[in-house]
Amino acid sequence: MTGIVIIGSGLSGYLLVKEIRSLTDVPITLITQNEGDYYTKPALSHLIRHNKSPQSMIMKYASEMAKELNVRILTHQQVVDIDVNAQTVFSDQGEVVSYTKLVFAIGARPNFPAKIQYQGRRPLVINQIEDWEKLGGSLDHSSSLAVLGAGLVGTEFVYDISGKKSLDWVFSEPWPLARFVPYQVGQWLKTNLKAFGVRPIQGLIQSIAHDGKFTVKVSDQSYQYDEILQALGLIPCIELAKKMGIDCGQGICVDRYMRTNQPNVFAMGDCAELQGVVLQYVAPIRIQAKALASTLCDQPSAVSYPAMMCTVKTPLVPVAFCVPPYTKGVWQIQACKDSGVKAYLYSNEQRVGFAVCGSYAKERANLIREMPDFLH
Repeated sequence: MTGIVIIGSGLSGYLLVKEIRSLTDVPITLITQNEGDYYTKPALSHLIRHNKSPQSMIMKYASEMAKELNVRILTHQQVVDIDVNAQTVFSDQGEVVSYTKLVFAIGARPNFPAKIQYQGRRPLVINQIEDWEKLGGSLDHSSSLAVLGAGLVGTEFVYDISGKKSLDWVFSEPWPLARFVPYQVGQWLKTNLKAFGVRPIQGLIQSIAHDGKFTVKVSDQSYQYDEILQALGLIPCIELAKKMGIDCGQGICVDRYMRTNQPNVFAMGDCAELQGVVLQYVAPIRIQAKALASTLCDQPSAVSYPAMMCTVKTPLVPVAFCVPPYTKGVWQIQACKDSGVKAYLYSNEQRVGFAVCGSYAKERANLIREMPDFLH
């Protein structure tokens, strides 16, 4: 059966299938190396506080998705080779699938920075349901716990776990969410999370060793833990694409139509790099899926991004921001109080972004309407 082949069953892959199905009944094959069940990965970072199980995240099983969307789903199969001339995909289970158009929706993997020296068992990382199940068991039996990383995922896990037990928050960033918000917002977040039993430890993470317990060396100081959850960013999965001669930078390079440099091969989601930028959150993925579905159905549609906001999943210490990925700017603090902070991002004297927290977070819905498009 020849048709559209999608590699990956994460949010990107399934959103794309849904968008295609709204336009056509063309044959679709989805290949995944895991169970292929449908769930939203962002939900991984707020299960603990709400006493939810990993299974409760699953919206529909792969078999249900296959029937509902009339799509062939090949589970527990890893794509090991692609013949771009014959337009054929090969899996490690001996499956051979021909395609008219091929889409990489393979996401990203947890980062283990080369500058950190690892010894023995590595820290836990959470990138799929199976990872979360490992963490849940470890949490139950751990009297000392640390989360490494103060990016979006690390921050949300710290908040989630703090609803159950005290923990250390170890990070090398100058302040929490430093890629997205100014110092004053990050500092407000750090200060207010202390009230939930979080101890921030900021410094250079030098080494992580495991010998019964974890020992983390931070700026020449050592700390010991029963368990560590590491959230030091995500690296786009590009190895297979590079093997087949696709241009890659940080991610798989695509144009505004999500096309790679190989004919009839596309990429989207956490693995895709559009105009030098990889956007690893939900809002752009939804936009990419809609545009790419149209393109795959011979109605070319370029990706355009409106201003997009990210609301951090820390509702008792609310933070939201809008930071354009293709624009450099300078933060200006509008208000800074114990109750919250409001900041605007300016570029060429134009307001292009914002960050709000605490009492000012309620302004986010109005502020996002005032922001210019990210990419038009």
